[in-house]
Amino acid sequence: MEFEEAQDNLCAIRLLYKLLEDNINALKDSNSENVVERARVLLKSLLDVAVEIVFETHLKVLTLLNLS
Repeated sequence: MEFEEAQDNLCAIRLLYKLLEDNINALKDSNSENVVERARVLLKSLLDVAVEIVFETHLKVLTLLNLS
C-alpha cells in the first residue's frame, strides 16, 4: 500500500463520517425517529470497525516499511 492510497483511505473515512452526520436530518423527515437513530448507531458502529481495520492495516504496512 502506497502513501497516496493510505491518504485517500483517510480522506474517504472522513467523508463517510460527514455523510453520516449530514444525512441524519434528511432521514428524520421521512422516517420514525427511533428507526433513524437505530440506523445511525448501527452505521456508525460498522464505520468504526472498518476504520479500526484500516488503521491496523496502515500501521502494519508502515511498520514493515520501517523494518526494510
